[in-house]
This record gives sequence, C-alpha cells and structure tokens, in this order.
Amino acid sequence: MDPADPAVVELITRGRLDVEGRLVDASNLTLFGSVELDGMQADVVYKPLSGERPLWDFPDAPSPAARSPPR
Repeated sequence: MDPADPAVVELITRGRLDVEGRLVDASNLTLFGSVELDGMQADVVYKPLSGERPLWDFPDAPSPAARSPPR
C-alpha cells in the first residue's frame, strides 16, 4: 500500500482498528492488529501517544508526536 494514496489515508484515519496483541519488548506501548474500512483491510502497528515515554533503545529519536502523518 502507498501511504500517499488517498484511500490508504482514509483507511487509517476512519477505519475500525482491531488490536490483536502487544509488542512487549518495545520501549513504548506498541500494539499490533488490523484496520478495516469498506472492505479494505491492512495489518498495522499502532503506537498510541498516551503510551509515549523516552526511548531507551533509540535515545536520540524524535517522538511520534513530533512527526507529521502522511498526507
């Protein structure tokens, strides 16, 4: 999937997120699952901002809140 595709942007912004599990070795809350909208489906890794804390594995990396979503 091309993240610049308007259909993909619609999928990730309006689709239904189903969380299937958690990546327990990640330094922040990291969930995996799928997103679905109007028959289009994709596997996802979801990092909610509420689970943010400083990264121990990439100390100089910017937080996801500092990055812009694809347009």
